[in-house]
Amino acid sequence: MSGRCLKNLPDTEDGQRLPAVLEQAAECAGWRTPLPAGRACGIACGLDVNTASEEVAEVSVENGQARVHRTSVAVDPGMVINPQGAKMQAEGSVVMGLIRTPIESFAKTMNVRAERE
Repeated sequence: MSGRCLKNLPDTEDGQRLPAVLEQAAECAGWRTPLPAGRACGIACGLDVNTASEEVAEVSVENGQARVHRTSVAVDPGMVINPQGAKMQAEGSVVMGLIRTPIESFAKTMNVRAERE
């Protein structure tokens, strides 16, 4: 992965932080390492509240069900006052994604709008 492929990023501090976080997440996930047969990786990134974050998920489909084998997360929140709290926030975002994805997928299948609480 390379920041050079992210051509649409703003020329701001946040726009410069995102490629670095992307590289870290990809490295932690072993992005360049071949995956076992039947598995795939996906990556998501975002900028929110001055925080750059990325997540890589290694997934497969077994017996018609999606299975997440591993996730890797990299976050650049800027100055951190409580490192344990920041770690728990990143871990919590993974759990929320794992819980919410099947609900949204079901709602899409049933042509129902998923409402946020």
